[in-house]
Amino acid sequence: MSKPVSRGHSITDEEIAAHDDQRDMGQSGWSSLRTLYAEQFQGVVLDAVGGTGIYASALEASGLDVVLADMDESMLAAAGRRAEPA
Repeated sequence: MSKPVSRGHSITDEEIAAHDDQRDMGQSGWSSLRTLYAEQFQGVVLDAVGGTGIYASALEASGLDVVLADMDESMLAAAGRRAEPA
């Protein structure tokens, strides 16, 4: 069972990750975002306050090396689970 996120919030990191997944912009939206990332960035990029890694995964899919940073350990844990191969 997951611990509540820090700062006294009562929702879990899994619930936040599920919320991120509900913000899905559809295949064409993610494709457009990956194309934009590939055109605008190169090499290593920093996803500061990256939360659960929803955008870091799109950055990586664009061929970029991503460093994700967040102050909340539970968000980093959720990002790590998102990055794990199925």
